[in-house]
Amino acid sequence: MQKQKSRYISLKDFFEKWAISKIDINQHPDLMELQGIIKQL
Repeated sequence: MQKQKSRYISLKDFFEKWAISKIDINQHPDLMELQGIIKQL
């Protein structure tokens, strides 16, 4: 049996290749807070 290729883009690809480059983190205080928390880990 052959595995059928997905017709949809994966969320990982969407976020890594498109969304991250489009978001201005400085306009979203919640994302800035999350970034600070992640940096402390």
